[in-house]
Amino acid sequence: MSTAGPSGQNSNSGYLVSVETRDPDYPIMTIKAQTVINAAGLWSDSVARMPLPPDQASTRLYYAKGRYYSYSGSAIKVSRLIYPVPDPNITTLGTHLTIDLGGRIKFGPDLTWTDSPTDYAVTHGEALGDFVQAISTYLPAITAEDLHIDYAGIRPKLQPPGGPFCDFVIRNEVDKGLPGFINLLGIESPGLTASLAIAKYVECLLY
Repeated sequence: MSTAGPSGQNSNSGYLVSVETRDPDYPIMTIKAQTVINAAGLWSDSVARMPLPPDQASTRLYYAKGRYYSYSGSAIKVSRLIYPVPDPNITTLGTHLTIDLGGRIKFGPDLTWTDSPTDYAVTHGEALGDFVQAISTYLPAITAEDLHIDYAGIRPKLQPPGGPFCDFVIRNEVDKGLPGFINLLGIESPGLTASLAIAKYVECLLY
């Protein structure tokens, strides 16, 4: 079953959630639920707006695309992560050094605002000079020849471009007349490492 294109409607005894399926005989499936937990990531703002009247649907996410470059040189020997000091608004943690499970060194992410939550395209050479400049503040031996474009990710942010820091949101929308409707909005990569703690917090909101 695919949950692409869900829609939610609050009923007197719960929620009716319609989801698209891949079954041509039953293209739409409706599920009745007492509790709806919206952890839809880049699409969580769209899901959050579904059960609300248009005049109350104000939540919006902004998409921060971050590219990563992998290191192919041999001069740098690092065995731990390196994080530079973030900018004052904590828009990004900066172009930091990470080591993947295969032992490869990667640098990133940078930050480019995009209007699309599916804009993962990357091309070698994009912002390469900016990467070299940022990395050289803590690894002066880095050169452009050492770096090769790897991949891009997109972070969902509640703060607009140029806006002040805004932390993620986890809330039961009971004040909006939606008891049992839990929204998790604007959760970036720390949400992965904190996923078990977030789950316990959501449980506390429900019981």
